[in-house]
Amino acid sequence: MTCRFDIIRESPDSQTVFCIKDASIGTGDSANVVSSADKAFRYTNSSEATKYTVRIEIASSTVDTVYFHDSVSICANCTHIVSPDWRNSDDSLIIYVDSIPGGTYEDTLFLSNERDPEASCCSGTTGNVNMTGIVDLSDLSALVSYLTGGGYVLPCQPEANVNAVGIVDLSDLSALVSYLTGGGYVLPNCP
Repeated sequence: MTCRFDIIRESPDSQTVFCIKDASIGTGDSANVVSSADKAFRYTNSSEATKYTVRIEIASSTVDTVYFHDSVSICANCTHIVSPDWRNSDDSLIIYVDSIPGGTYEDTLFLSNERDPEASCCSGTTGNVNMTGIVDLSDLSALVSYLTGGGYVLPCQPEANVNAVGIVDLSDLSALVSYLTGGGYVLPNCP
């Protein structure tokens, strides 16, 4: 089975989305992803050796940064501490490897920031939250479900960032309502 894990960390002025995806987990095995106090993320693989994709998006009113690396190898029963340099998106992801459970790090990986194929998922204007090709009430419903914790996973975050200010929040919902009800809001072009 292939799994995806998302952690969303919000503060008053920013949002960080951490995603581990395409991780293979066998029947009866487990994996765990948690956010650390030092703004790093811990991924524990209690399964066979596998590969995964890591994507970290930081959005605020002053910066939009995406860290992305595909095919990161993790050994069986290992923990990775993923710690990006939050100051510069061109820097590497630093991954500390704990291959002998116990909290000591036996290896360090420095992974370059790659071009994220999801970065170009938005096309035309924003607002097509559910990626069906048109902006309609189903996009409003999807955005409400996402913002209220209803379980909706955004297929393309830039599309849901309706007002294009860098963070998906209630102001995007208001903008979409204004657009759909003829309130005069004009959807901005995709970033």
